Order: sequence, then structure tokens, then C-alpha cells
Amino acid sequence: MGEAGSWRPLSERSVAALAQALNESAFPAALRGLGQGAFDQFIDFRPLGHNRSRTARLVFQAISHAPVPNPVEAVVTVNLPEIYGSTSTALTATVTIDVIARVRRYADSLETVIMPGQEYRYPVPNLADLLDGLLQTVVDSKVVTEIARITDIDTTLVAQPRELHLVADRQVKELLHPTGLREIPDAGASAGGIFRTNPALDLRVAAERQEQVDDWLRQLGLDAGLTGMETLVESYRATIAPTA
Repeated sequence: MGEAGSWRPLSERSVAALAQALNESAFPAALRGLGQGAFDQFIDFRPLGHNRSRTARLVFQAISHAPVPNPVEAVVTVNLPEIYGSTSTALTATVTIDVIARVRRYADSLETVIMPGQEYRYPVPNLADLLDGLLQTVVDSKVVTEIARITDIDTTLVAQPRELHLVADRQVKELLHPTGLREIPDAGASAGGIFRTNPALDLRVAAERQEQVDDWLRQLGLDAGLTGMETLVESYRATIAPTA
């Protein structure tokens, strides 16, 4: 936090500029991809919910008329620390991004079956695109500039993300599309995990960002007791255009 950012309230214009930067980033397209074209209505990032003088909460939503009204949501929260009563001389702001995917629940709620004979599962390429879009957004120059403006620091001091937390409402192996994946007998259950960011990678570089996403996907598969994720990721990368 810069000196002015430590005491002043959030600027409405700065929060609006951050929302605009998020809407112009790679994030919305990656979120839309989770639905595989099933949703045709979306509400862009805008203040919603608990917003205060030192907390900004910006929300993106997919809209559905099914019993699950928001199958995909993303919440970006910026929290500025309170200086009163703090003994720390190095106050740090936090930026948290939550992605809530209810596509499986949405598919289960429909009267017509999307995929006859089987439950909906998330294709690994969709998850790869989501993670890449997420990382691309947190290093996007416009997004970083607005975060730096809100916290009154230089853009070079805006840190890259440290970790990703995944929390599922069932075993991960039950959420992933089984194509190319094989279950390891008696491997146990996994309902998520903590995925560290490699500090040696510069996520502003497309190839290094892709390397981070691929590492996370391999960890996701292995922790879920599945083999084949490494080959599946390599096959997907071979089908898309080379990164610059």
C-alpha cells in the first residue's frame, strides 16, 4: 500500500475503471467457455454485494432461466487494510478472485438431457482455457494499472498471484470428463487442493503462463487419482495455435 492508499476511501471512478478493465480482459471469454455455448446472457463485472469504503466487490454472472439462475459466476474482491489498530508498518492490500461454476448442477436441473446416458462433466480443455484466462487477466496491463491506482503503488509492485485454491462439492474425478483419463485403483478421494504458483515463471509471457496452467492440470489429475492428464494436456496444446 502507498501512503495515500493507506488512509483514503476507495474512489468510485477507480472501482469503475477496474470493472471496465476486467470486462475488456481475457477473463469474460474464459468464463463463457465453461458453459460450452449453453448460456446466451451474461452480466459484466459490476459492483454487487458487500462493497464498502475499503472493499470493492465486482461480480460477473451468466444468466439462466433454469432452477440454477447463475451457472457461472466470478467475483473479484479488493480489500484495503485498516490502518487503525494495526501494528504493521507495511500494510498490504489483497485481491481475491473467486470463480463459482455450477454447470454440472445446471445440467442436472434441465428437463431435457444435454448428454444422453451420462452426467455432465467438465472437459479438461475448458478448464485449461479458464485457468489461462484467469492468469492472463491478473497480469493484464490495464487491470494491473487500476489495482496500482487503487492501492497507490507503482505497477511494478503489484504482485503476481501466489496460489490457486480449488474446492469441489464432490470428488474431482467425478467432475472431469473421463476422455483420456484412467482411475488409479484405491487411490483415495480428492475434493480439491492448493496449487502453488511457480515464482520463477513470468506470467506475462504466454509460454510461461501456459507452463503454469499445464503444471496445475497435471497436479489436479494426479491428486484426483487419475493418470493420463499429462498426455491429454499435451494433445490439447498440439491442437491450438502456438503461443507468442
